[in-house]
Amino acid sequence: MTKITYDDFIDEARRSAQRDAHAFMWMHDRIDDPSLPAHDEVIEAFVVCWVSGGAEGGNCWNEGGHRSITPEEEPELDPLIDTLEKFEVSLRDGRKILDLTKTGSFEERGYYGNYTRYSYKYVPFDAIFDKLVESERAEPRAEAAHP
Repeated sequence: MTKITYDDFIDEARRSAQRDAHAFMWMHDRIDDPSLPAHDEVIEAFVVCWVSGGAEGGNCWNEGGHRSITPEEEPELDPLIDTLEKFEVSLRDGRKILDLTKTGSFEERGYYGNYTRYSYKYVPFDAIFDKLVESERAEPRAEAAHP
């Protein structure tokens, strides 16, 4: 079986994750999480974000009271699964990669006690590739040439 190269993996991961790029950039701007990869307008992780709660209905007249926001169902990391399938990664290795998933949440506050809670989960591309190297499915990254 041919080993995956870093460039091939990153190209495919970015292509697959592109459909979630807006969510990644939007979320990245709102989270103070040093483990979330920096982006420079390029997505560097598989990520999903969803509404996980909050309250709405508060107003300046104090009428009607607050209502809970119905949480959305937690989405799967489908682009990650698609990428692993493309490279024919085994279920056993895929489970090890899914164990790399990091989670968190944040809130956006509005006026009058209204707020929305978001949850997120992500797996950085480099962490996935390192796990593929460890499982001997990928070639180690080439060292940069020293001047």
